Amino acid sequence: MPTSVPRVSGAGRGDSAEARAYLLLKAHLHLLTEDHNARRAYEGCGDPSLITACLGGVRSGQDTERIRGHPAIEFLRGPARPGRPLLVSDGAYLPHENVGHDLASYLIAGPRTAAAHIVVDAVRCARELSGPYADDATALVAHLTGGGGEPGSPCRCGARGRAALLVSEGLHVLLKL
Repeated sequence: MPTSVPRVSGAGRGDSAEARAYLLLKAHLHLLTEDHNARRAYEGCGDPSLITACLGGVRSGQDTERIRGHPAIEFLRGPARPGRPLLVSDGAYLPHENVGHDLASYLIAGPRTAAAHIVVDAVRCARELSGPYADDATALVAHLTGGGGEPGSPCRCGARGRAALLVSEGLHVLLKL
């Protein structure tokens, strides 16, 4: 199965499949991506684990739009501005969503700590909710500074803002910090 990765840059946004991108700005978490899964295609009734479009998929954009009701890849442009981006796989956001956790509350901590807690808590919640299986949980958190919000002005990931990436598969959690 093709891997799905949301791409976020100062120039715009493109996304496809089962990962989400969020941006924390002024204590409010904004969802930057749309899900490409059966839950979206069937208006909240489908399986969120059933992917309806992905990068490298066999359907054309027009076929995906006709069959699933959404484009294969979506794109949005906006100004770069300071904030805290969060990229998460379905194994990281769905368990939190299912138990009503607020992902913004995790982002108060530094990027490494935030990513670690998001992943560890997601795996714990998934195991409690659905037995001995937890989907892969991936979280990347960064702290962007500078930019001033003007189009074309760069945001920087400063010394304090190194990204943290944690991946867990099944019941095994790898915390490589």
